[in-house]
Amino acid sequence: MAESLSKDNPNCLTTEANMRDWSDLQHDLVDFIAEKLSASVDDCIRLRAVCKAWRSAALAPRSRALPPQLPWLLLSCDTDSKRLSYFSVSDRKTHSIEIPAMKEEQCFSVTCNGWLVLEEKAAFAISLLNPITKKLIPLPSSSHHLRSRRFSCFVFSKGKERRLARTRLVREMAMSANPATSADSCTIVVISVWDSALLSLGPLDDSWSLMDDSTYYRDVVYYKGRFYAVDYLAEVSIFDSDLKKVASIPSPRVDNSSHCQLWKFAQVEGELYVVRTACDGEPETDGFEHHPEYTVTSVDIFKVMLEGELLLKKVKNLDGNVLFCGTSGSLWCPAANYPVGKPNSVYIAGWYGVMRDDDVLAHVRTGVYDLEDHTFRPISVEEHNCNDLVPSIWHTPSLI
Repeated sequence: MAESLSKDNPNCLTTEANMRDWSDLQHDLVDFIAEKLSASVDDCIRLRAVCKAWRSAALAPRSRALPPQLPWLLLSCDTDSKRLSYFSVSDRKTHSIEIPAMKEEQCFSVTCNGWLVLEEKAAFAISLLNPITKKLIPLPSSSHHLRSRRFSCFVFSKGKERRLARTRLVREMAMSANPATSADSCTIVVISVWDSALLSLGPLDDSWSLMDDSTYYRDVVYYKGRFYAVDYLAEVSIFDSDLKKVASIPSPRVDNSSHCQLWKFAQVEGELYVVRTACDGEPETDGFEHHPEYTVTSVDIFKVMLEGELLLKKVKNLDGNVLFCGTSGSLWCPAANYPVGKPNSVYIAGWYGVMRDDDVLAHVRTGVYDLEDHTFRPISVEEHNCNDLVPSIWHTPSLI
């Protein structure tokens, strides 16, 4: 019988009889391993990498749902190697995953419920992609609404800002259901980068419809059977199941003199919040491509009060939770699920924005803001991606 030296231990002799072909392992044993290991999406990714049979087992429906997952910070998409790089909050390391469906002229723009929005700007094509299951769902193109004259005139008069506007087609996305499992009841609402208007796509629609373009919207979310949208002044609009605007919540009283501010929704423990991230002061260093780089100086949390008088009520903290906030929505988890994270902290994904006074395109740094002592600590991760003005994005991986 042939003998050989072990690659892992040169002093250890192995025989062909001792070498296993893991792809021949019985299916019930593979399923058992998948059931025990799939406590996290990262485990499933490693399981999928073994062989084709194990890959199928990793994607098979589990008898139990996965626990809440810590998000990934998406960093870059390389269309040549067809790989997506991300920073894993779980192990605080940078990884990459293969995306076979990615084409040369595509890039990701936003994320929603485990789906990435892939854009092909030249063709104004939009698709939904689950980077774990590799499922791809093409959506109708919408060149008319994605190229609004109103916003393009505004952009072209402001130098570098137009480059930011040309980078993406979709600013934000919300959906009423998972399109992979509930396609017949899934309504999708997006905010267009070009005019910041709301567009909708129903389960039976073959084209996008204009919902509302009366203001410049900044975020949209689906919450308890309704769509909510917040604009650049922090006024919240409420749309019913027929996508008709039925109510609005006035803006809270805040100091709007900040150089750059971001208004985003967050759902924490079943409650809806609006999060304001603001930058003041002078830039600390020159950022990527010599864009001024700013540090977050304040984060304000407002609870959306839907009982009695509609209003945004400011709260001091997150009741011990951790929030991950960025340009593409917000995600939360209990501090117990993230031991290295401090309770009542906001992990902020860096973004590009236009400064209030001089219209200069600047970069806001990725970091952690402590709501208790009001301090900001930068996080060192690679933020330069294939399209240098697309911000980093928090993404919750999903197997569905």
